Amino acid sequence: MIEFKPAKNNEITATYNGLWLHSSYNPSKEAERFAESLQPAKSDRFIIIIEPALSYCASFIKKRFPDKKTGAIRLVKDFSDYNGNFDFIIDLSNEKKESFSEIIFNTLGEEKIYSTYFADWEPSRKSFTEMHEECINAIKTCMEKSKTLLVTREYFEKKWFLNTLNFIKYTKNTVKLCKKIDRDILIIASGPSLHENLNTIKTYRRNFFIIVLSSAISVCSKNNIIPDLCMSTDGGFWAGEHLKRMPEKSVLALSSESFCSRRILEKCNILPMQYEDGLSRSILERADLKELLKIKRNGTVSGTALDFALDYGEKNIYFFGLDMAASKGFQHEQPNELEINNSINDFKLNSLEKRSFKSEKSSASLNIYLQWFQNKKINNRKVFRVIAKAQNSLGDIKDIPPDNFSDYCKNMNSEREKSQYFENNDFKVNMNKLSESSNQIFSDKNMRQLFPLTSLSLEHNPDNEELKSRLNNERAELKKKLEELNRD
Repeated sequence: MIEFKPAKNNEITATYNGLWLHSSYNPSKEAERFAESLQPAKSDRFIIIIEPALSYCASFIKKRFPDKKTGAIRLVKDFSDYNGNFDFIIDLSNEKKESFSEIIFNTLGEEKIYSTYFADWEPSRKSFTEMHEECINAIKTCMEKSKTLLVTREYFEKKWFLNTLNFIKYTKNTVKLCKKIDRDILIIASGPSLHENLNTIKTYRRNFFIIVLSSAISVCSKNNIIPDLCMSTDGGFWAGEHLKRMPEKSVLALSSESFCSRRILEKCNILPMQYEDGLSRSILERADLKELLKIKRNGTVSGTALDFALDYGEKNIYFFGLDMAASKGFQHEQPNELEINNSINDFKLNSLEKRSFKSEKSSASLNIYLQWFQNKKINNRKVFRVIAKAQNSLGDIKDIPPDNFSDYCKNMNSEREKSQYFENNDFKVNMNKLSESSNQIFSDKNMRQLFPLTSLSLEHNPDNEELKSRLNNERAELKKKLEELNRD
């Protein structure tokens, strides 16, 4: 229980279950000494105090470190009246579905966490022992996650940039969505549960608008299911393998950051998609490509497909193969292009069984994708997952068994005439203007986005010549890539 009392110098102090949260004599002097003891690095942009109670320390921290933002992590709600003393608050006092680490990470993000100095208000550490320990563990989790994400971004940002340049240079035949999709939409992913629905999809295919995710293209091709739209958003090279079986008459919805071979960019009908953030958007605009289909950034193509269906469709949405769970044996319905590639190197000591066993373990990324679907709010639309026996729940996405979907198909109106949802798009690229913008494209700000971990490490170690040289070499290499594209 929190009790507020006057200190000897008439300032307000407080206790929790008899333990002092501030000095009983002079809380301000105690707070000033605390501020003087802090030792953040010069490169730290944020100072966060874990439960500073009445927050006397805030003004002294601001005075000593005027160039840094100050924040507080609240473990209890009793001190909310003092939140205004800080620049921002991370509230862990209320009961929420989110874990401490989710709240902290969602408030700060990976770059801010990497540039934050966390400090204990010692009396709170002793008073709120369990919550404090949970908070410290959450901070450690966030630090590890931040480092992992920065490493991942460092790896992929460059790939996304180069993919965007290839997309601009080699995309030839583009289309645009000319009207809302007025049929039920089927989104086909490649989970093993897809198998039990293939015959129904094939039988009633003409009644639906079908979106096939890249990893399920081979399955649909084998079963003569011709999609209205294929979709790919993955920036890695191996994702491009799935596109080998792209039906020539289908449309490929492709973000500029996605990996796609030159052959497909030149021959297929492309529905260009543009994220609403990121360096790729700036590059597309500098090349005079501004009226592309807007999509939300998402960690998985199935999430992008759902947002697309919600934004551009009008009726029900049905997911197939969206297992979002590890399973025995193959993790994808067969045939799968990556499995075909992997099987070429199978031998006695590196067998199919050995590979399958490794993939049967649930991954961290799979859990992140699952949580996204579980937390996704779907308003005024009906979205279903067709699956016989699910291992999990997807929140607002309701599960229905295959028989129910089959009955729904049988009761639909007879086959309708195929609608035209796409029309040719005038895709004119101004490569000269893009090349002329080279200095802006490779500005320090954009280099920080392309190489976030190296840039942050350089901020923490500004005299590190190796890091400086690495960043300068990367800038020169990317400029050369842009010049080569312009000459081709």
